[in-house]
Amino acid sequence: MREYPWFDFDQVDFVTSDTHFSHARISELADRPFSTVAEMDAAMIRRWNDVIAPDSVVLHLGDVALGPIEESIALTAHLHGRRFLVPGNHDRVSPATQSKRAVERFAPLYEAAGWEILPEVIEGTRRGYRILASHYPYAGAASPPIATYLIAPAGTTASRYSTGTPTRATMARTGISFTWASTRTTSHLSRSA
Repeated sequence: MREYPWFDFDQVDFVTSDTHFSHARISELADRPFSTVAEMDAAMIRRWNDVIAPDSVVLHLGDVALGPIEESIALTAHLHGRRFLVPGNHDRVSPATQSKRAVERFAPLYEAAGWEILPEVIEGTRRGYRILASHYPYAGAASPPIATYLIAPAGTTASRYSTGTPTRATMARTGISFTWASTRTTSHLSRSA
């Protein structure tokens, strides 16, 4: 029985989150190696497009951009790939942190930049494994209905906060990427297995 809106994870080539395009303080807060926001944005777009082909499918698990949203979201139109967004707490299309009116106001900006906005929690399968995905951490069966931050087979608890994974700041610095069913991160977008 499905608890959340269904999503076809088999179509996804790459998964990422917390890019924070145009976030003025993210280099300081997350120890990213950039002197200016413009330098960071240019480097992230270049790195993204070096890895992601125009026909690739990317699932972004939230916090795409901050700063002046009209400018920062428009900047993401330069990113390759078909891009799905599961909103995070910093996305202006997140029903958890924004009013219905705000979501309706900002959704066209995200869509104009090429984002397909999904619900905050989605479920589906990938190669036969049931998957839940959300921006928010998951603490197991006792958690409220905000599912796993990182995609993982049912019965496992894999999130960016799991034991043995780099810290949130480390992952934010690298522009975060995850491989499927793994709690390890890399410094570039990872192709899903």
